[in-house]
Amino acid sequence: MFYASSTNKYEVEDRRISINKRLSPEKQVYVILHECGHVLVGDKENHERYGMGYSQFDPNVVRTLRHKCDVIDEEFEAWHRGWVLGKRLNLKLSKCDFDKTKSLSLKTYFVWITLKTK
Repeated sequence: MFYASSTNKYEVEDRRISINKRLSPEKQVYVILHECGHVLVGDKENHERYGMGYSQFDPNVVRTLRHKCDVIDEEFEAWHRGWVLGKRLNLKLSKCDFDKTKSLSLKTYFVWITLKTK
């Protein structure tokens, strides 16, 4: 299910994707593809490499440097899988604009990773 929101996120428990309604329609498509990439990645119960990102806002998760690196690794993979999905669906996508949206999103994680870790 998709919902208009003030943030972009995939909620695993509800299998719900929320998209920032203030984004342009083109960016909303890119973000939806990215969030679908998270669905394709799976969760930590079903995938040994990915799944750490889904718990990044869980107050019970210890945010070690390793955890943060795993989150960023998963973010890159979700963007990659989103791009591949868009191409498989034969969507007319701009690689340059997709990559700009991806870079702006990843920038927030690069800032987050520099915050104090345990």
